[in-house]
Amino acid sequence: LGRVATAGEVAEVIYFLTTPAAGFVTGADVKVDGGLTAQLAVVL
Repeated sequence: LGRVATAGEVAEVIYFLTTPAAGFVTGADVKVDGGLTAQLAVVL
C-alpha cells in the first residue's frame, strides 16, 4: 500500500484475532505491514 499502518488498523487485526472468527488461526505470524514483506527479496 506504500504507507505505514495506523494504530487503528493494527488494533483491528489484534481485535480480529480475539474473536471466534479467528478460531482456526493458531501459531501464525500475522504481518500488518501493507504488503512490504511480500515485496522484499531475501538474499541468502
